[in-house]
Amino acid sequence: MIITPEVKNVVALNCFPPGCKEAVQRQIDYIRSQPKLKNGPKRVLVLGASSGFGLASRIEAAFGADADTLGVSFERGPSEHRSGSAGWYNNLYFREVAEAHGLYAKNLVGDAFSASMREQVLNTIINDFGGKVDLVVYSLATGVRPDPDNGNLIRSAIKPVGSPYTGLTLNIEKEQLEAVTLEPASLQEIDSTINTNRIF
Repeated sequence: MIITPEVKNVVALNCFPPGCKEAVQRQIDYIRSQPKLKNGPKRVLVLGASSGFGLASRIEAAFGADADTLGVSFERGPSEHRSGSAGWYNNLYFREVAEAHGLYAKNLVGDAFSASMREQVLNTIINDFGGKVDLVVYSLATGVRPDPDNGNLIRSAIKPVGSPYTGLTLNIEKEQLEAVTLEPASLQEIDSTINTNRIF
């Protein structure tokens, strides 16, 4: 498959798997070049493990403290016509390197807020970690989640509170800076944003 960049405004719609591998390896190499953590965690659950803060935390725990890690993330695998998401490959490459160093590194792919994924996480912790973890990293990036009480979808908003905000944004698709104005959030949007960030 020939992969060419697909970008819509500020979102990359595909990725280059060897680039993901290189990025993960560079982070691992950096952590391995640092002194080991003393008394670091040994069994770590990372919610949102495939990129950003979650991936960095998982790499630090594994290669900085020799921790076994369980990662949960919602990623898209490859298809016949397009690559998987960057996080899909980040998960694969992290696990490959961690296991080569004798570390446990399991990936659970799915919606962390769903009842079925919660059950998978709990069962894995019971079966593989003896029912306990030393550290939980919460790094879920989601704008929509079901209300645990009634199942209705709650949507968060990235907006200012009180007054509009005007600033610059980078349009990756056009490779240029653009002015953007964000209108203030409504009371409903504020409430929904708080609710989407309730603990897993």
